[in-house]
Amino acid sequence: MEYDVIVVGGGPAGIAAALGASRTGAKTLLIEEYSFLGGMLTAGLVAHYDPVQQIEVSGIAYEIYEKLKSAGAIKEFDQNNEPMPFNYWQGGCGIDSEYFKLLAFSLMKEANVSLLLRTVMINAITDNNKLIGIEVHNKSGNQIIKAKCFIDATGDGDLAAYSGAEFFEGYTEDGQCMASSLCFNIGGVNVEELYNYIENNPAELGNHPTQGKYIRNVHKASIIQGFYSLIEKARECGDLSFSLPESGIGMVQLPISGTFHINAVRLPNKNPIDGNDMTELSIIEHSYVNELYKFIRKYIPGCQNSFIMSIAPQVGVRESRRIKGEYVLSVEDIEKGVNFADSIVRNKWAHTDMHSGTGMGWSFRFIEGPFYIPYRSLIPQKIDNLLICGRCISATREAMASIRIMPICSEIGEAAGVAAAIAVRNDCVPRAIDISELQTVLTNYGVRI
Repeated sequence: MEYDVIVVGGGPAGIAAALGASRTGAKTLLIEEYSFLGGMLTAGLVAHYDPVQQIEVSGIAYEIYEKLKSAGAIKEFDQNNEPMPFNYWQGGCGIDSEYFKLLAFSLMKEANVSLLLRTVMINAITDNNKLIGIEVHNKSGNQIIKAKCFIDATGDGDLAAYSGAEFFEGYTEDGQCMASSLCFNIGGVNVEELYNYIENNPAELGNHPTQGKYIRNVHKASIIQGFYSLIEKARECGDLSFSLPESGIGMVQLPISGTFHINAVRLPNKNPIDGNDMTELSIIEHSYVNELYKFIRKYIPGCQNSFIMSIAPQVGVRESRRIKGEYVLSVEDIEKGVNFADSIVRNKWAHTDMHSGTGMGWSFRFIEGPFYIPYRSLIPQKIDNLLICGRCISATREAMASIRIMPICSEIGEAAGVAAAIAVRNDCVPRAIDISELQTVLTNYGVRI
């Protein structure tokens, strides 16, 4: 089998990359290890799209948001007249992850993207700094698939690493990567009772010891985060034994009434690209989910009759590899709003969302922007016909902590897909394409650059 473009990884970045490549005329294959698409949004159950209006998302990322909204598959709140940080933290939207699976397949069919599901990439075949093909494994056994250009949308930079590209790894930089989380969804919550409790106990909602008050209106908040006194009480009674994030328990409201996405289970000191560590992490975090759910039912008002709807099949990884590209995007670039000549993404309200790799600490700060991402950060230094998209692009840890959110990963993916298609059409390597041509096509697709 041979294609113009092969995208490995079907998360938000990979979906946009495949759509971008196919819509620009490339014969495109998308490879995904699960039997569905969506990555962290579906397999990770991180069913929360960061505030699209506030960060000025565009292109395929905004198209997906609009389609979800028109289908009633998101839950969001009007943030007009709300200042920062409340405008940001109360914003965003909970997503029906099951509907997203259906939407993703529909988009692939409309764009004529070929799919290979339940398939794992196991090796990369290279010759003179060029990717010839990838070896994959599925129920048919092992097979080799070739393409003219490849896109790594694995999140962990697996394809780039297998190809011999150099990379940074948080685990080796300061001892640990940011801690990974196992999310789950609950249903049967009495929302009115929950709201009443928070209204009568406002200090329980979004009131961080160092960040201060960042959520203030439960009736406008997509995220309900905190429950600090209840956590303390449970610890005193012996009902909660493991450590919770410094910001407390996070609950994102989902479109179906009384359903919430829970993000509070975290285990530090584990390497997300180590098989043994990830096995141990999965086992331990499932036991934490069991304990946390019992706490939620017993202590959080309105949750007494709740039930677990689903536990994510995949642990949510915040940080692993970052590929060494032709340019390393820094947080200083974001702070200064450097408008690169090869900019392919423009957004506002960057935030350095850093989670400790050794404990439960959390640091967060806003950078108003606008800020830009250069095309060179998508190009690995050594491999000629490979592009990177998503959180593993060439960036410092602090910059990655700003750009790893799903809508921005989608924007990066779209740029990678379009660039790959242009490279194939012009019979050149991705680093040699005409940047103005790439920017023109993206602009015509509605992307702000």
